[in-house]
Amino acid sequence: MTVYRKPTRLELERRKAGLSQVDLAFKVGINNSYISLFEHGHYEHLKEDARIKIAKILGITIEELFEKEAKLIFHFCLVQNLNI
Repeated sequence: MTVYRKPTRLELERRKAGLSQVDLAFKVGINNSYISLFEHGHYEHLKEDARIKIAKILGITIEELFEKEAKLIFHFCLVQNLNI
């Protein structure tokens, strides 16, 4: 059985821009493995300056890039009763 994952905002925007992971990584100045990790939800591996470059290259804001992820973090904090 094949399991499909929902694409991240980064992946959707990257594809919309007609860029491969390698193309985007080259423009940002990082290894394409970081783009892959980021698209699979491992955000901690990508430095802030790279995130900003990615958003600029894709023509979106950093907030838009992390919109879904920010909502998930906020929900997690509410469930855990954490002050944010």
